[in-house]
Amino acid sequence: MVAPLKGHTNFVTSVAFSPDSTFIVSGSDDHTLCVWDAKTGTQVVPPLQGHKGSVNSVAFSPDGTHIVSGSEDQTVRIWDAISGIELIPPFQQLDESVCAVTFSPDGTCIAFGSNDHLVHICDAKSGNEVLPPFTGHFYPVNSVAFSSDGTCIVSGSGDNTVRVWDTKSGNEIMQPLHGHNDIVQSVSFSPDGTCIVSGSDDRTVRVWDAQSGSEDMNQFQGHNNVVNSVAFSPDGTLLVSGSADMTVRVWNVKSGIEVLPPLYGHDDTVHSVAFSADGTHIVSGSADNTVRVWDVVSGVEVIPPFCHASSVHSVAFSPNSTYIVSGSDDCTVYVWNLESHTEMVPQLRGHDGTVSSVAFASDGRIIISGTDKTLYLWDAINGVLFSSFAPPLSSDHFLLSFVPSVVYQLSHNSAVSPIIILKDGWLVDLSGKMIIMKLPATVNCTCSVTFGKTLAIGTLGGQVIILQFPEALFNSPETQLVGVAQNVPLII
Repeated sequence: MVAPLKGHTNFVTSVAFSPDSTFIVSGSDDHTLCVWDAKTGTQVVPPLQGHKGSVNSVAFSPDGTHIVSGSEDQTVRIWDAISGIELIPPFQQLDESVCAVTFSPDGTCIAFGSNDHLVHICDAKSGNEVLPPFTGHFYPVNSVAFSSDGTCIVSGSGDNTVRVWDTKSGNEIMQPLHGHNDIVQSVSFSPDGTCIVSGSDDRTVRVWDAQSGSEDMNQFQGHNNVVNSVAFSPDGTLLVSGSADMTVRVWNVKSGIEVLPPLYGHDDTVHSVAFSADGTHIVSGSADNTVRVWDVVSGVEVIPPFCHASSVHSVAFSPNSTYIVSGSDDCTVYVWNLESHTEMVPQLRGHDGTVSSVAFASDGRIIISGTDKTLYLWDAINGVLFSSFAPPLSSDHFLLSFVPSVVYQLSHNSAVSPIIILKDGWLVDLSGKMIIMKLPATVNCTCSVTFGKTLAIGTLGGQVIILQFPEALFNSPETQLVGVAQNVPLII
């Protein structure tokens, strides 16, 4: 285990591994980037200086030779990962900070949205604009995403609209999509390019036909308080959500309709929900100190609740659907045997704060748990702690949840690749294989779950945000997987 990497003089906003996991790059509010040896924790080059504002996002190039960074100083910069030298002049001397950044599916271009109300496309090698900025929005562009074939870009803005652009001409290919009554925080294309999803501060999720612009789906409306947790069923047809309204709700993903009456039983906020791997059960954890298991078909509780000594913040099923892991305000992690209704191993102790996130590795042999500043890895069989990771984050950057490794089953590597989602919207790939992104500043994340290449996030505003990751990130060789995350969709 490497000791915490110390060198920044202000809070760390973004981190990423090199493709071969040899190096780590971090960006900070101190305006610098640091490159670290992942094994020794020492800096391999002096801090990379050039930005004049907080470094909001960092990532390695697919071949690990370059680093890209985006900043509040309105610039995007490319660095040599070995020497630390800035390779080309900063991308786009803008008048406003960059809100959202994404690579094209083939990695040749970078699109980003900014507080200047524009969508920009630049060549990833030269930094030159490929096209003039796309104009049309009247407020900051909070989210941008490419279609899987790279021919279109969708953007969401503070002007409450969703717009779709042709990447060759820069023209809008249809009228602005109106329907949201508040800021659009996230947008994304479906993997097949037929649908666009958008999420907004109006607490709705909308799905649009990518050809006609007509709404394809009902809004996911039903909760009357903050949505704390969301999860897809294994086949992707259902979505479960847990809320501060003390209910668990199950939705048909295509229709947006609840397939069951609200699941009542908890006496306080529902913090976390998850489907079993076989899709037959739902587990929920609550501020009432309990973990409850529900039948997906009937909505009935199948066993008496499991109990912590304090509020339960995160729950997850093992890959074989036999065990449940839960994390709590009582600083413990429990592993429960669903069949015997007993603890599988003694309490996992070591955290000194609320265990805000737990997850099983894809093979079920590792448990991942996190507090506000520390990630722990446990042996799921005997409960032994064998590794921990403690990035130097400030109290404003609580670790909230981990994306299971199924999202990142690389073509040549099936290792665990959790993403840490931070309270203020940073997504950090601890394995370094890919992804580093920043959600809009107005998004306060509370929970997350994945299905295939789709990430769903619950927010403090009662929204459900859905992010879809580009196909290219999954089908390329391992050396092609690093880069700034495709700014995928926020679905509200």
